[in-house]
Amino acid sequence: MRWIIRLLGVVVTLAVLGLAALLMVPAERIAGLAAAQLGQSLGRAVTISGAVQPIFWPHLGVRAEGVGVANPDWVSEGPMLSATALSVRLPWAAILDGTPQIDEITLIAPQITLVRAADGRASWEVATGTAPGAGTQSTTAAIAIAMAEITDGSLRYIDAQSGQRVALTGIDARLALPRDGTLSLAGRATAQGVPMSFSLDLAALPDLMAGRLSAGALGLEWAGGTARFDGQLGLTPVFSGQLALDASDLAPLAGLAGVAIPDLPQGFGRQRVALSGQVALSDEGSAHLRDGRLQLDQTTFALALDLTQGAERPMIRGTVTGDALTLPGGGDNSAPTGQGWSRAPIDVSGLFATDAEIALQLGAVALGDIALGPIDLNATLTRGRLVFDIARIAAYGGAVSGQFVVNGRGGLSVGGGSQCKGYRTFADAARCRGL
Repeated sequence: MRWIIRLLGVVVTLAVLGLAALLMVPAERIAGLAAAQLGQSLGRAVTISGAVQPIFWPHLGVRAEGVGVANPDWVSEGPMLSATALSVRLPWAAILDGTPQIDEITLIAPQITLVRAADGRASWEVATGTAPGAGTQSTTAAIAIAMAEITDGSLRYIDAQSGQRVALTGIDARLALPRDGTLSLAGRATAQGVPMSFSLDLAALPDLMAGRLSAGALGLEWAGGTARFDGQLGLTPVFSGQLALDASDLAPLAGLAGVAIPDLPQGFGRQRVALSGQVALSDEGSAHLRDGRLQLDQTTFALALDLTQGAERPMIRGTVTGDALTLPGGGDNSAPTGQGWSRAPIDVSGLFATDAEIALQLGAVALGDIALGPIDLNATLTRGRLVFDIARIAAYGGAVSGQFVVNGRGGLSVGGGSQCKGYRTFADAARCRGL
């Protein structure tokens, strides 16, 4: 965002000081000067390949066609910004009293490409030559923008570190930046073929640009759901606040995150996923969820989770509690008639994605004709080895305890043992051992 603010500052300066010279200097010359000034400020090559048209009444303005801002030379995916036209309009009153103010900025059909390299470099980062935030606050606070508009834009985000690729098309957005430092942005775009609307409100943009937190709100809405965040936002990125998500279709969000949504069974989010709670992301990259509530179809869980960065892989710690859970299946466990068991290798790579220590407590579990509960167990995942330490599973009038292991190291192996206690009849004990 810093390069956007810097770009706006240069546009104001050029508009205030340079447009008057258009009476004496050819437009092509002004275009060259403008491109050179912008390029020097942004640390990027800037081109204005089309016509430059000055406007003097009823406002002072300029329209430039064929505007481009290059990406760093290590980016091979094209320029950072390529727009059909850029127009800027300033009120004469603000110019005459020396107050930098923009009535309107319009960017027509911009194509934006943002790239993060495998070594962490970001194409949108601009070297300032000063300490982070130095000089930015005054520039931001000095500019007032009644309206900035993007029409028919597109955005590509390519992350070589994670392999994530995001594409947005049909971007129409409006931004307002009053002199009090607040910011409001609203618009719409298409992601994964799904139209979405978005909004962003900040209470103190100068604080954000200076490396501090600002109160803010983010909103996202599409035909299959809504998502909203209210709290404190930073550029690092750092945030802390209340999250609310309610969706019957998570595909658009998954596309933005660069992940695939599995075919969820009934009772596990096939029809609805809702998540709320207090979330935070720290400077160190740790993420935290408190007072979390997750609803998967008709099943509800309470969550308290922490995600930290380990030496080899992330670590998840926390507790998951719920009342009643209905699992699909149960009953006949035989192979499908006439097909036999599949001989396809079982992919256990997911066991190595993270380490985890989760305490799970459930009031009851229904598995076909089998009713279990309460359930109290701890799950520990370490370098591809998942261990369930079962403190108690109530079943058939007694209780089961023991351990079950799923080991993905060197292929898949499973094992464990259990004990049945507290049964008054041999029949119930036998049913317990058959679990």
